[in-house]
Amino acid sequence: MVETLRLEIDSAIDELTKMKTKTVLLQMPSGLKRKAQEIADEIRNRTGAEVLISGDSCYGACDLPDSSLRFVDAVVQVGHSPIPSVRCSKPMIFIRAKISIDLKKALESAVHLLKSPVGLLSTAQHLHQLQETKSMLEEKGFRVFIGPGSGRIEEDGHILGCDYSSAKSVSDSVESFLLLGGGRFHAIGARLLTGKPVIIIDPERETAVLEDTDIDRFMRRRFAIIQKIKQAESLAIIVSSKVGQDRILLAQRLSKLASQKNRNCSIVIMDDLSPEKLLNLGFDAYISTACPRIALDDADRYEKPVGTTSELLVAIGLMDWENYKIDEWGFSI
Repeated sequence: MVETLRLEIDSAIDELTKMKTKTVLLQMPSGLKRKAQEIADEIRNRTGAEVLISGDSCYGACDLPDSSLRFVDAVVQVGHSPIPSVRCSKPMIFIRAKISIDLKKALESAVHLLKSPVGLLSTAQHLHQLQETKSMLEEKGFRVFIGPGSGRIEEDGHILGCDYSSAKSVSDSVESFLLLGGGRFHAIGARLLTGKPVIIIDPERETAVLEDTDIDRFMRRRFAIIQKIKQAESLAIIVSSKVGQDRILLAQRLSKLASQKNRNCSIVIMDDLSPEKLLNLGFDAYISTACPRIALDDADRYEKPVGTTSELLVAIGLMDWENYKIDEWGFSI
């Protein structure tokens, strides 16, 4: 395996030094948390700043540490890319985590799966290889598109679990997508929203695989959730208190529509959602307006049904099942 991880810490050190930062909060995603002490030591030794390590979750640039900001002058977040439309009250500095793949080997296994024209997509860790991938595919005779995204997307071709705009912007121009990035959630979302086949370059095995989720089975599971929401006597619409995930206006609109349909509905504000927290609340069903992964990727963790915004609309008769779509940040009613 040629996959390598490189943390771009020097530019963050330069920014902290220029700002003469005295106290820093270090945020790390779960997969990199074991490196927290090492990174904190380097920041401390090279800038003289005190470094506080956040022990809370960090799912992306949307996951700002609001309750901890009063303790620090700046925030350093590792492993994610900025979301331009998300603003923090303190300076936010990103240490990019770049994972490099042996593209020659990986693309050899992808060629027979791809249909030209091809749309290129990437998670944050592989964005630096998008242009190289484009050139290599064009040398093999493919037409290649890298689409622009919304105000939540910093670089063309980047997809988030809550924003597939860079895929949708070129969907009509391509016959298939190639995704650089591990995990299947992003691939499933791109496939559902565009209807086009998505081939994943697995960064660990450095081989290409076709996203082959049984879409019919996926949709049957979501339909079952909708039926449970229909039968629920009490509904809670969850709003995330995280600045980058806050959709209170959408939640208020959903609550009003549900109430007009004689549904007993309340809005609940939470930081992190967990099975234990929802169980303690005691509602019959929940609608999450926070990160879509909570309802779509983590559904099996919850004892009570957790649905999305569109699933509530189907349940109360304001959207046809045939028009069902997965939740995105840009979803509006």
